[in-house]
Amino acid sequence: MKDYKILVRNISIVFIMLLLIPITTWLIGWQWSSSQSYNFLDLILFIVTESGSAPYFALITSLILSIWLSMRCKLLKHHWVVIFLSVFLLQGTTQVIKSTIKTLWEEPRPYMSYMIEEGIKIEPFYELSRKERGIIIQETLQEDTTTPQWLKNHWQKETGYSFPSGHTIFAVMWAFIIVGFLTREKDPKTALIMGIMIIWAGLMMISRMRLGMHFPVDLFVSTVIGYPIALFFFYFLAKRDTLIDGAFNEPAPKKQNVTPET
Repeated sequence: MKDYKILVRNISIVFIMLLLIPITTWLIGWQWSSSQSYNFLDLILFIVTESGSAPYFALITSLILSIWLSMRCKLLKHHWVVIFLSVFLLQGTTQVIKSTIKTLWEEPRPYMSYMIEEGIKIEPFYELSRKERGIIIQETLQEDTTTPQWLKNHWQKETGYSFPSGHTIFAVMWAFIIVGFLTREKDPKTALIMGIMIIWAGLMMISRMRLGMHFPVDLFVSTVIGYPIALFFFYFLAKRDTLIDGAFNEPAPKKQNVTPET
């Protein structure tokens, strides 16, 4: 289980680094405002956020990362079928948890404060279908010349609840998956790839706040949800490895010499 301890260390580094994003946001007192202006960097953040947008972009991202990880992993125990099933299980489980909490919590998104200023009533709004909500937001933003069109379109599409963040869980879990499997592989570039995944997931989290989609607490809880699930999953794989290795390395029973009777 020595390798598992190294895995826990690496995943914990990712966890702590990403958790610093909402914590830092709390400490500096930043919050989304309808009066903020947007620039080219915000468009870059929007592109990052779209890499985790369901269903199509998130599916494409998952497919690309799954294929890449399968090609990167050389050990037989990390066959591509194992990789794909692991991704399906971990991403599926965390997204179900996210959707369940959203249904129970029913927290409006930050940008809805702008919609309230424009006269939208919260309770009747959320009683409508997602399509009807999108139409109302479109009509409300017709006279708005400050908000970029790409962000208006994003708001019209993302009319669900805020807490917790599905995009954050998606990106964080992918960071855990890749770092976990590469650590098990003893891949020499694990540290470099871990840094890249932290940057991508971190930008995903920042984009969700910057674009008015989530509060810091949404990101914090989403990251916390993924951490124990990832550790438990890789612990299960480590125990499976131990059982398999024990079965194959078990010494064969000694043959007993039988003296023939005279």
